[in-house]
Amino acid sequence: MLFRSITIFIVTVISVGISTVTLPYFSRLIIQNKGNEARSNLPKLSMIITYLTIPISLAAYLLSDYIVEILFSVSMFSSNDMESVSDVLKYGVIQIPFYAVAILVIRYAVSNKRTIMILAASLVGIITNIGLNYFLMKYMGVAGLSLATTMAVMISTIVLITLANKIGHFSWRDIVSLSLLWMLFLTLVVCIHFESYVGILVVLFAYIIHIAGSRIQTRLKYAPSHG
Repeated sequence: MLFRSITIFIVTVISVGISTVTLPYFSRLIIQNKGNEARSNLPKLSMIITYLTIPISLAAYLLSDYIVEILFSVSMFSSNDMESVSDVLKYGVIQIPFYAVAILVIRYAVSNKRTIMILAASLVGIITNIGLNYFLMKYMGVAGLSLATTMAVMISTIVLITLANKIGHFSWRDIVSLSLLWMLFLTLVVCIHFESYVGILVVLFAYIIHIAGSRIQTRLKYAPSHG
């Protein structure tokens, strides 16, 4: 269906962009025996990609009604149908920041020959998607399928970074920081959905603090030691 194709197109473009840049980068570091550098850059790149894709996801979410109106303005859709289509698109684009991080970690795992991580996360994602499809379809219709896919992507991404932590490629501090950023993003989506303008301002303020804190943490981590 066209509205699902829009979401697929967006995530595919992001996936191709990330893969084109990161796979050769990680592979080169591994070949040059710079595995420690690749490992230390993985959490940092995950944060950067999340910071970049959150505005893209929010823009697509906010513009979903206009996108649907433009695409289906000459169709025989009723206003209720248009609203349902818009919901499908909204639920679909929420997955973008999670999907982008998943692609990054997958490319790192491939270059580092850690394919078992990919298999485990994919299996969890498939099972979750099937279960949520059955449950949400009954209560939300087609929009439930879109939300189920997004939730499955979220869960499989969490599995990926948890497995990366198990083998020492993500610290717990990195996971907490990234999870906090995801929570802020999801909270902001909820505030936008319910038009809570005070909540939006609070979350945006927390988001700015998170960015500033991450920059300070990065500077301290990579600052040259004296003495």
